[in-house]
Amino acid sequence: MKFILNHRWLRPDERLTALVKRKISRLSALVRIEAAEITLARNMDSLPPFSAKVRLAVPGPDLYSEGNDYTPEATIHKVLAKLTRQIRHRKRKRLTKRRSGEECGSWTEVALPLALQTA
Repeated sequence: MKFILNHRWLRPDERLTALVKRKISRLSALVRIEAAEITLARNMDSLPPFSAKVRLAVPGPDLYSEGNDYTPEATIHKVLAKLTRQIRHRKRKRLTKRRSGEECGSWTEVALPLALQTA
């Protein structure tokens, strides 16, 4: 997995870097991540002052999330929680299509159980 961490108006910190890597590796248990690009920024003119943007390159459409909070750690937690919800929603949607007999991109014939067949 390729990992890119950008800091804008924020001093690079090993503790934050380790936190981000640990959280991203937990997400890799849910979906195959080919690349992760994270941007942490500090803007003293706005409230909340810290923002984060994360883009995950995964099979299919990339996942993207951004968020703001009052501490860098809380911002990271918030953004990665959004990504976790997106990943789980995508998996649930795919499983629902599979169970209902739909196939993405092609037509497939699925035999119905006897209890569901009508005469």
